[in-house]
Amino acid sequence: MAKLKQFNKKLEKLFKEWTHRLRGAIQTHSRGRIPSIDKVKIDKTIKQLQHIASEILINRDCKKEFEEIVSDKTRWHTKNKGWGWDKRKGEFNDWFKQNNINFKNYIYVFWAGNKCKYVGKSIAGRTRPQTHFEKRLINGVTLIAIYFTSQRTQIPKLECLAIHRFKPSKKYNKYKPSFSKHDKPCPVCENEDLIKQEIKSTFRLR
Repeated sequence: MAKLKQFNKKLEKLFKEWTHRLRGAIQTHSRGRIPSIDKVKIDKTIKQLQHIASEILINRDCKKEFEEIVSDKTRWHTKNKGWGWDKRKGEFNDWFKQNNINFKNYIYVFWAGNKCKYVGKSIAGRTRPQTHFEKRLINGVTLIAIYFTSQRTQIPKLECLAIHRFKPSKKYNKYKPSFSKHDKPCPVCENEDLIKQEIKSTFRLR
């Protein structure tokens, strides 16, 4: 509720500034200083509103939708898996094969304690979590969580929802998930695009 009030307040503030001259034309008292409305200010407000709206959607719907897509999940803890990452990689490979994960559709999430470090995806097993064992991002990782779905077209959406929900490090998740025309869209990203289009359409600059 607080986030919704914050969203409405920022939108109303932009509208009041946008219509300042119009409202001042029929007021008898001084209109005061005309606020400056430019592309920079509108773009800044768009980003603020997108962030607030995304927080609302993530808290309200993201977890539920994420769990509806997931058909199964499993976890691998790094604790007591031997010394050194070569040893742990071998242990992970054995666990990966034993659980018959090779050719499934899934996303994987690297956790360092209660902080998410990385979210990745694999369609038909083409990418595997162990490919990251050679990279610096594996340092400090305590848990690798794998979420499966039976629908290939849901994988980019699941990955995107996981990024919104778990908030991985931007150092490693630098790029937004890629979608093909057949993939299911991410509702959070769709909402952000809608806000951007509506505001730019409503507050159109000459």
